Amino acid sequence: MRKLLLGGFSLWILVAFVWAGDAWKDKAYQQWDKSDLQKILNDSPWAKVAHVDVPGANLGDQAAPPSGSSAPAAASRPATGKGGGGGGGAPSGSAGDSGDDAGGDIPQIPFMVSWLSSRTIREALVRNAVLNGQVKEADAEKDLSGPSETYEVIIFGPRMDVFGDAAENTLK
Repeated sequence: MRKLLLGGFSLWILVAFVWAGDAWKDKAYQQWDKSDLQKILNDSPWAKVAHVDVPGANLGDQAAPPSGSSAPAAASRPATGKGGGGGGGAPSGSAGDSGDDAGGDIPQIPFMVSWLSSRTIREALVRNAVLNGQVKEADAEKDLSGPSETYEVIIFGPRMDVFGDAAENTLK
């Protein structure tokens, strides 16, 4: 009986995860709650954590993934303009596990990469501003209605200095 209950409970949890779809597919952005925003802004086709190999780096406590707010500080403003809305292409997961000459692992630094000008991310940022009382519900549509003329991708993490000497083509 105990195994049957445990099996039934496990099956119920599995069904709940499958049944609980992605907010950006299942709901209008006006219905997104804080947990939906957290997922969209941190782990969706438009936002991922990417790990970058940094040979010879002394990371200390800086190897922890970016965390804290659900949106980067530069992105916490309500977005304006109309953008893409399509998915992905953002890197995810960790880089290869190659070792250095001494036989140790190459240190990796996590960075949050987000397609800031995508329609979905802009909707999430506007919804976040509405939920935090920074923008009125009536003004939210206005913030999303203008055209977007550029693609904006934001990268942030604990060690931005690793990009200091990178040329534009390298960053692309």
